[in-house]
Amino acid sequence: MSPGTCFYHALISEWIDRGIRLEGAIAARLMVKKILLAPGSLEGGLPRIREVVHDRLPGGMRAKLSLGKAILEHADRQDLRAMSGFVLRELLKDLHAIPFNPGFESVVKELKATTLDRLLVEDLPSQKLPVPATDSKGCLVIRRDAAAKV
Repeated sequence: MSPGTCFYHALISEWIDRGIRLEGAIAARLMVKKILLAPGSLEGGLPRIREVVHDRLPGGMRAKLSLGKAILEHADRQDLRAMSGFVLRELLKDLHAIPFNPGFESVVKELKATTLDRLLVEDLPSQKLPVPATDSKGCLVIRRDAAAKV
């Protein structure tokens, strides 16, 4: 690499690191960009990726979807395809959030097709994902099980 190229590579890497420190959906996408720019950074970035994947706060869902979309943009990379199973597994735990996150179902469907975790895919139902019940304002409706005694 020429000195000019090394300089721009370092500059881009520095700005990506700054964006990742901000957290959220954009940081999740930048984590994938960092892996693309420097494949050796995957090992060091796994703790941050784990934080995004296991985040249960409302903004965490958007970050997981962004991470999934960024992985899907580079599905030809084996290291990213391997991560897609982890992202898919955590998104499936958040099925209650489908009505509030446009694109949720399409990301899950594409991750299901992309992931290297074939056992996970075989365990998934082949029918459409269930949509939780909501009231007229879009709030989740919690229903009692008919078999449960009051």
